[in-house]
Amino acid sequence: MKFKIQNLGIIEKADIELKPLTVFVGENGTGKTWTAYTIAAILGPYGYNHYIESYIEGRADYRYDTVEDAIGQCVKKGNAKINLPEFIKKYAGIYINEIAKSANIWLDSFFATKRVNFENINIHADLTDNFYEVIINKLKQSQIKGEMSLGVQKSSYILISSLKEKGSDDLYFYTKSETQNIEDIPQPIVDKEIREFVISVTFNAVRNALFSNTPIFPTERTAFITLPLPPISQNNDGKKIKTKDAEENNDSALWLSEPVRYFLAMIRSSMMKHFKRKPRELKEPEITEYINLANLLENEILSGNISFDEEYGGKVELVYKPSKETNLEMKVSSSMVKELAPLALYLKYLAKPGDLMIIDEPEMNLHPAAQAEITELIGMLINSGLYVLITTHSPYIIDHLGNLIRAKKCDKVEELSEHFYLEQSNAFISGDDVSVYLFEDNTAINILNEDGDIDWETFSDVSQDISGIYSKLIG
Repeated sequence: MKFKIQNLGIIEKADIELKPLTVFVGENGTGKTWTAYTIAAILGPYGYNHYIESYIEGRADYRYDTVEDAIGQCVKKGNAKINLPEFIKKYAGIYINEIAKSANIWLDSFFATKRVNFENINIHADLTDNFYEVIINKLKQSQIKGEMSLGVQKSSYILISSLKEKGSDDLYFYTKSETQNIEDIPQPIVDKEIREFVISVTFNAVRNALFSNTPIFPTERTAFITLPLPPISQNNDGKKIKTKDAEENNDSALWLSEPVRYFLAMIRSSMMKHFKRKPRELKEPEITEYINLANLLENEILSGNISFDEEYGGKVELVYKPSKETNLEMKVSSSMVKELAPLALYLKYLAKPGDLMIIDEPEMNLHPAAQAEITELIGMLINSGLYVLITTHSPYIIDHLGNLIRAKKCDKVEELSEHFYLEQSNAFISGDDVSVYLFEDNTAINILNEDGDIDWETFSDVSQDISGIYSKLIG
């Protein structure tokens, strides 16, 4: 997927190709984070929610004939069908660009700023043939099932349901009734509720096919990971439940930017997954690889386990366990633990193939050796089916990324892996799956050549300057 971006903050014009691994490098204040977060907003739930609301209410400019026809058939006949691969081919690019076109309306809220004018931004996305193929295959393997009650009578009800079987191309909508006929419900209610249901289900399927989720790891993560967690209580069945919805908990922090609010919601979601009775790997065997990667992160880099503790009067704490006998509160754990704990939680409880992760400066608080290790882990994330976009100031990450690309081209990769920090050959990455952009002079330029070499002068210039100063001091 390729983005053409104009007039986004300091960025006057930039062309960005989103690949399984996309890297933004450059000096502070060059637009890396704004660009990364804006892409996440367009592809993730924030842009989706704003756009779907406007489309349901009739405020969107573009009309999707396939969706409107399905709505009409549901109202008149009680059923409809949408061929999702055909819908993707015809409308996926339009859908993304309609969201992008509306970004000037909501980006100030996304960034929680009233001092920036986004009116002149222009963002356009092009979907490549390969990307269409990936999302169509992903959509084909998905399963969709949902329902919504129509009408207001409590003694009888009509349901509108959606169903798509795994392996099928078709998304079905149909109504069913216990005692009430659809003709008995006031027509405005039927029109409104069926319209909302069909639109939401269809476009949510498209969004999930594009990227299942877009978790953001903002630079504020090392501070917010230490905040108190919401309490856990017991319901009548003895099962642990959340006392407040995550969105309600966020309402008291409206001054926070959406990336930070999403980060906090991710930690809460991880906590709730932790307290479920069945381990995640038993319910969803396809994500066992992510749990294994979380274990690798804990064992090889953190040298300890990240978990939730409910030992003290029902109060939940996020803890670091360097040994069976030691539980450390997150606030007194090392800066590296605070930095990487959110990633461990995400991999354990939430990661799914096709997610797009945004990691702002993964090198924060990490020793150079740990920076090399996290670069190798990112390579493994890519090869496990995740998309990752990082911003970085680290020459260690850029240099070691080049090593991973070159290693992928070599014979006897298993022997080569012994020379790497984590000794895992599945950290090696194809150069075709990587894009690296240098942000400077109000634009972004590609600095990864066809041979897989990265021109990182943004770092070497500083090294040369420091060496020059040293030479003058001793000369």
